[in-house]
Amino acid sequence: MLHMSVSTFRRHVTNSSLPKPLKFGFLSRWLQSDLLNVIEQAKQQRQSDAA
Repeated sequence: MLHMSVSTFRRHVTNSSLPKPLKFGFLSRWLQSDLLNVIEQAKQQRQSDAA
């Protein structure tokens, strides 16, 4: 879904560009809907910047 390294992904989570994960013990998981919302917001921002 997102073509980036694990370290880049974690950096985006740390600086709040991506949502924080849900924690299940030692596992970290993200809701697909949360990630899709971030992508949609970025698309809308790109379109408004181009206008």
